[in-house]
Amino acid sequence: MWGNQPWDNDCAADWFAKTIGDSGLATRVRNTLQELLAQEYWDDEALLVRAASYCLLQFGHVYVWPIDELEKDLDLAIQGLKRVLEEGEYFDPEILQVEIAELENRLSVLQSR
Repeated sequence: MWGNQPWDNDCAADWFAKTIGDSGLATRVRNTLQELLAQEYWDDEALLVRAASYCLLQFGHVYVWPIDELEKDLDLAIQGLKRVLEEGEYFDPEILQVEIAELENRLSVLQSR
């Protein structure tokens, strides 16, 4: 173990990599965010952006999410949630701001490595 998180060891990191990779979750999240952010019309799509972004809030960590795509996927989730905050009426703005800040912090740490 090299830390206190559930993924901070070789055994768990390998398990997460296989599980996330085999499930296709990362690809599905990425494709969903890319497709929805490309759309002009936006209504119920905000609900899907929030759901996809939640996956990154939970699993978007080094040793869990595919590292080659993590930076790009975090950025997509940040963009998506910011758009939900600007255009959406569905969610509490304070909660969205906390989620955006968490993803931005994670992206900043990743970029500073």
